Amino acid sequence: MTLRRGRASSALVIVVGVLALAGCVGAPRSDGPLRFVSDGPSRVCVPSPDDGAVAFGVNLPSNLPDGLVVEAVELLHPDGVTVGSVYAMPVTIDHRFMADAYPPVAQFSDAWVRSTPALDHELPEAEAVDLVLETRSSGTGSFDGVWVRYRADGREYVATWPEGLKVGSGACDV
Repeated sequence: MTLRRGRASSALVIVVGVLALAGCVGAPRSDGPLRFVSDGPSRVCVPSPDDGAVAFGVNLPSNLPDGLVVEAVELLHPDGVTVGSVYAMPVTIDHRFMADAYPPVAQFSDAWVRSTPALDHELPEAEAVDLVLETRSSGTGSFDGVWVRYRADGREYVATWPEGLKVGSGACDV
């Protein structure tokens, strides 16, 4: 009887180990080539637009590998704000995008016409690329950052953009 219990315990340990390994292998990693540098979390504030649409920028590093594909974006701790379309906009390293009316043609008319859908497409070749998220609110709202899931060099990764957004009348009052 002791012998059987020993075999059952060994089999259980093997099954648990295989399941744990399978869970680790399938999880996206956070040590990929997309790394955001920040002084800490902060929020961009904008007044509430009449149509509720605000373009929000995620500034990607300029040294990304060829073939990087953004698979998904999610707002962190959204409160009254949702994300719609996501575009990859080629920009210059000294003129990055943060927030504006959607679409951002006032500040980036030349760059916006060259933007392409970002999700499930390779990022365009450019000096730098910013993701432009179409965010919507019903007048007020906020989020604390953006979670980005992407694929590079055949692996799946995640990265977190630490900049958030606050929308509404008085949003920029200190």
